[in-house]
Amino acid sequence: ALHHAQDRLLEKRLFSELDIPVANYRPVDSRADLDAAAAAVGLPLVLKTRRLGYDGKGQIVIRQPADIDSAWNALGDT
Repeated sequence: ALHHAQDRLLEKRLFSELDIPVANYRPVDSRADLDAAAAAVGLPLVLKTRRLGYDGKGQIVIRQPADIDSAWNALGDT
């Protein structure tokens, strides 16, 4: 349980498997993934770190296309 709770992507996948509703999401491992996620999900969206995020830490709201670069630069390698 702790393994899943410490990783936001694993947690969302588990919730989906258990038919627990989750917000629309896409895994993002590269800048190209982020661009594809923005196109698929639409804006605004929230970019989150997979691990070590809590109480809003490790999250950035992307409201417009111009925000994507700064969001990726801030969180992309985490």
